[in-house]
Amino acid sequence: FNKGLITMSVIPTGPINASFLSSKGFFKSRNFKNNKVFVHRTDEMSAQFPMNNAPKMNLEFPIGHYVEKVIVPNHLVLEGGVRTPERLLQTLDNFAMVPGRIIVFRTDIPKGGSVTKVTLPRGPTGLKFCSDVDDMSGLPIVSTVLEGSSAWHLNVPINHIVEKLIIPNKIMIERTNCVSIEKLLESYAGFKDRVLV
Repeated sequence: FNKGLITMSVIPTGPINASFLSSKGFFKSRNFKNNKVFVHRTDEMSAQFPMNNAPKMNLEFPIGHYVEKVIVPNHLVLEGGVRTPERLLQTLDNFAMVPGRIIVFRTDIPKGGSVTKVTLPRGPTGLKFCSDVDDMSGLPIVSTVLEGSSAWHLNVPINHIVEKLIIPNKIMIERTNCVSIEKLLESYAGFKDRVLV
């Protein structure tokens, strides 16, 4: 079977000069429920219609390809397709000065839902959690991201379910409740590279 062509671009530091669109409304299928982002135009085309006052990048993205993954080294990974162009550009802009940012593209539509992996620095996270009363699993959902906090700077999305917490060389806990996640994040606040999935 054909998984589609996958390409990768390592992005230089600075703003991005490309246009991305959402697939919302393009596909009328019960098998395709989630928006996915794809490349609309790149640097050459954007030169005629500049965006965000971004300088010319000498970098071309594959037009018509979908964004499969975004990697910001030592900060976050967005997998399974990014749902909105705004989220993609906001994430890239937030980390514009981080070297080695990577976008992975694919020709076919990424399957499944989005997964965000966030690497938290030492200290308080600025995150609050709740659980869905209609969901018997009781998994924590990010309900609040305090403005100016480390989670806010990492662009942690609200209303995403936390399925896993990893404290390197200490503990990994999956599918737990809000109270446990909050206590663990507080107890291990002095540790860097804590990962939320």
